[in-house]
Amino acid sequence: MRQLVLLFLAGSLLFAGPILGADVLKPYKVTFRTTDCAGDTGMASVDVDRIEKIRSLECNPDASGRRIKQVLTKSASGYEVHTVTAEEADKIEKQINVYMDARRKALEGGKTIIIDH
Repeated sequence: MRQLVLLFLAGSLLFAGPILGADVLKPYKVTFRTTDCAGDTGMASVDVDRIEKIRSLECNPDASGRRIKQVLTKSASGYEVHTVTAEEADKIEKQINVYMDARRKALEGGKTIIIDH
């Protein structure tokens, strides 16, 4: 038996669809390796919808000469900035494209309802 959940807000239908597990409703995370101009590394994980832009950053010419990018993510206080290598930035962009393609296919299929919050 298929169950449906209906939510009403001020008399209007907000959502009608199958009851979904909590994992389906979690934001899609992108995890990546961070690095700075000095070569220090780390890891970061952000919701894909929080990524605002990826832009180039010039390091000190005396440093390794690596190409570095900044990943700007929206936060409650403005922006968080993560620095990554150009190769890692390419991987992040590919993950964003996969996520956006999946969202588009879900919407076109007509069987999924996506509620942005």
